[in-house]
Amino acid sequence: MTKMLLAAPALFIAYGIVRLIDGTDGAHGPGLAWTVGHLLFLLAFFLYAAVLLHLRRLAGSPRRLANVATAAGLIGVLAFVRVIVIDLIVGFRAADRPEMSRIGAEYDRWPGDLGLYDALTPSALCSSWPVC
Repeated sequence: MTKMLLAAPALFIAYGIVRLIDGTDGAHGPGLAWTVGHLLFLLAFFLYAAVLLHLRRLAGSPRRLANVATAAGLIGVLAFVRVIVIDLIVGFRAADRPEMSRIGAEYDRWPGDLGLYDALTPSALCSSWPVC
């Protein structure tokens, strides 16, 4: 478990380094650096999911708070995994950055128009919260 706790942030750092390398030509993606970086990012999130589940098992009784925190964390992991997978698909399909933008629009609502994406945007949330 200690290795996973160290590997997940190390993979994020590796992703950041690859992303910097990818941007040296003035654009990010598509290509080898784009793909490698996103695969590192994806693996980091899978490790974070495993860490979340392990930490939940370590929680004492009652586990209500641990269950809620784990569920919230896993929802966040799934949201990032969705974005990363779409980025990888778009990167595989596109020949250049402008084409990535065009193809990416096809996936904006994947896995469907659930209405959830619009409801949880900062502008939608701030319209109902006076603190924004």
